[in-house]
Amino acid sequence: MSDIFISYAREDRAVAQAMAAALDSRGWSVWWDREIRSGEAFDRVIEEALSRARCVIVLWSSASISSRWVRAEAAEGLRRKCLIPIFIEDVRPPLAFRRLHAERLTEVDITTTSGVANAPLRKVLEDVAALLDRPERVGAADTVAARPTASKRPVRRRTVFLLAAAALVLATMVGRAWLAPSPNAYLGVWSGPVQYSWGVRVEERFEFSLTGEQIAGVGTFLTVSRRLERLRIEDGVLQFSIDADATTDERVVPFRLDYSMSLSDERLNVRVTDSRAGYRPLVFYLTPIGRQ
Repeated sequence: MSDIFISYAREDRAVAQAMAAALDSRGWSVWWDREIRSGEAFDRVIEEALSRARCVIVLWSSASISSRWVRAEAAEGLRRKCLIPIFIEDVRPPLAFRRLHAERLTEVDITTTSGVANAPLRKVLEDVAALLDRPERVGAADTVAARPTASKRPVRRRTVFLLAAAALVLATMVGRAWLAPSPNAYLGVWSGPVQYSWGVRVEERFEFSLTGEQIAGVGTFLTVSRRLERLRIEDGVLQFSIDADATTDERVVPFRLDYSMSLSDERLNVRVTDSRAGYRPLVFYLTPIGRQ
């Protein structure tokens, strides 16, 4: 099984070869050579390599955006949330991929004779490393097998446990209210790297201020600045939403991201839930780069 599958058009073979060499020099196994041995079925070999790869890199160019093979391979990487897109020419990608951030590289950027990657290539290598370090998702069968069986303890013991748990929750809520930080603690500019579940890694930025006694703010989602909606502080946790659009089957579908931010040791711990079904909560943290 190869770590990485490179999707590209035949016209971009030289760039794909340079990218494969850069990745291979970091110790990753790469599937990129489309020269299929005699007697092998072309589509079967590619499909097998694609399904086994843990990361899919697509090289967007004027040739590849018109290739049904490249578009299909990129769609599979997007579906599996392991796609890293790269522009090797100044083109507009197919509609389904326009919401994804992508680095812009040339063959010169990729081919490093000194052995030291330049900034754009280094960013791609960091994204690949973050994606390959991600733990494998547990399959449905494993989830069922790991599910505990129903407890056979007496009802009385369970009742005592539930009462104790309720008391602990109540004490925690009282403690939070007593120790809750003031809105001033959140003011300023915060930023941090975010690794999204579909393989994109970007630096996001949030800024909070006070308008009278009301806290307000702006933030980025996929580096695009957006107004923070429904912003409030509850039990010492800063909460707000970002409204965005997603492209699905060539249709624009609105959705909402709900954020919860809590202060801890001079940083903001962030948890994001997606209103669309099937997306796991995203967790990351922000550090201050400017305070009011």
